[in-house]
Amino acid sequence: MLIKVFLFIWSENVIMQESHLLKFPFKTLSKRTIVKKLEKNDLYKISLISMANNATGHLIYILDIFIIGILISNETVIASYKVATIIPNALIFIPSSLMVYLYPYFAEKNCNKIWVRENYFKIIKYFGVFNIFLSGILIILAPFIIKLLFGTQYLDAVLSFRILTLGYLISATFRKVSGNLLVTQRKLKFNFLLGIFEGIVNLIGNVVLVSLYGSIGAAIASLIVVILSSILSVRYFVKVVS
Repeated sequence: MLIKVFLFIWSENVIMQESHLLKFPFKTLSKRTIVKKLEKNDLYKISLISMANNATGHLIYILDIFIIGILISNETVIASYKVATIIPNALIFIPSSLMVYLYPYFAEKNCNKIWVRENYFKIIKYFGVFNIFLSGILIILAPFIIKLLFGTQYLDAVLSFRILTLGYLISATFRKVSGNLLVTQRKLKFNFLLGIFEGIVNLIGNVVLVSLYGSIGAAIASLIVVILSSILSVRYFVKVVS
């Protein structure tokens, strides 16, 4: 009896799924939309520059460990710094996800400077509060988090972890928001040049500060890059929408 009931329910579900499948607008999706050559060029330009910016951002994180490996050549120090970077770097998905959601609204209103400016400052305000709360918890509980997730042997990564978490707070609140919204204003060249600037400053800062302070110097160099790029990005965005 139970088997019959199960088979009946299963068959009903299959029929419902097939009916939804038949109603799916395949014909509409299969229709080709003609994109103008100028629009194609804009899409290619945005894609290429966005790809270059993302690549630059990832290279900055890799560069820290690379320089530590050259100047210090101590596996324990490299491993501890790698541990310190894992959570702050992983948290970047938060501003990225937020911008994916908000991007269409700012792209649609990109000519309405007043609307863009007002809502930009709202994002900075409320998202900043969220990031302060999140970063504050991570900074305060840093020893417990490192010990719980990675073990007591990596407790020397606590200071670097705290510095990099502070870097996340600044980057997520200011640099990532401003940088993504500048794309809606078609200011692609600025983002590209800023990415190059970040790479150069990070390289110089790592060479100097790692030589002086070890792996903590790499964290400080990353923080300096984030502060400078955030200031430049915010100032330029405010200028563009003023």
